[in-house]
Amino acid sequence: MSKRTLNIIEYTIALVNEFAKKFALSEADSFKYIDQYEGMKLIEQCYDIMHTLKK
Repeated sequence: MSKRTLNIIEYTIALVNEFAKKFALSEADSFKYIDQYEGMKLIEQCYDIMHTLKK
């Protein structure tokens, strides 16, 4: 697996966990919600920009 792929996976996990905390969801529900609204596609497509943004 490439370094970029691993970075995207790590970023996605962190994003799902933070989303879950913010909205008091389980990690599984957080993932389902983000995926339902095509957030996973957005993360993959825009990772290079998203991971450089600060909160």
